[in-house]
Amino acid sequence: MPVAGIHDIPAKNWLLSQRNTSFLGLRVMQRWVDFLVWEKLLNKYVELKGIIELGTGNGAFSTYLLLQCLQRGMSFHTFDTRFYAGVSDAPVAKALDLEHYFYHLDVFKEGVQRIQATLASKSVHPLILFCDNGDKPREFKTFAPLLSSGDIIGVHDWTEEFGPIDAASMKHILRPIFSEACQTVNSITRFWMRE
Repeated sequence: MPVAGIHDIPAKNWLLSQRNTSFLGLRVMQRWVDFLVWEKLLNKYVELKGIIELGTGNGAFSTYLLLQCLQRGMSFHTFDTRFYAGVSDAPVAKALDLEHYFYHLDVFKEGVQRIQATLASKSVHPLILFCDNGDKPREFKTFAPLLSSGDIIGVHDWTEEFGPIDAASMKHILRPIFSEACQTVNSITRFWMRE
């Protein structure tokens, strides 16, 4: 279902609004500048072989990530504890068979084994693990140590649900990448690379 009232947002807020953004008419909890950051990141790190998304939501941003992966020949997996109608009902999600890439799992319970199994495959590296579920600091601390050298971990809601103190817990194995670019465009996504 298209986002009602999106046309009423002043143009100066289009790129930085997080609560009133849509992708293909579906509400998405990203800023438009975050889409730009992902495009630039994926263009720079062309050797990436996959994306694992923690937090599917209604599937709108998952659809964007799946489109990126399909276009670039990358694998895609998305995990969430709830099965949202948008994951299977949106026409583009149906056409892409997004449900095939969706795992209805708690990432801290049965999902840990599934994610570990995915990360164990050498064929998916280097990859991006994107933390955008319900407990980003815990996701970051749980899964960053499981990444291989050259993998990237990204976190959404920078300074809102996740900040410098959370990132500091893994500074011994991760180095920030793309930080200046993200800050310049007021993105609320940040990325680190596994050493």
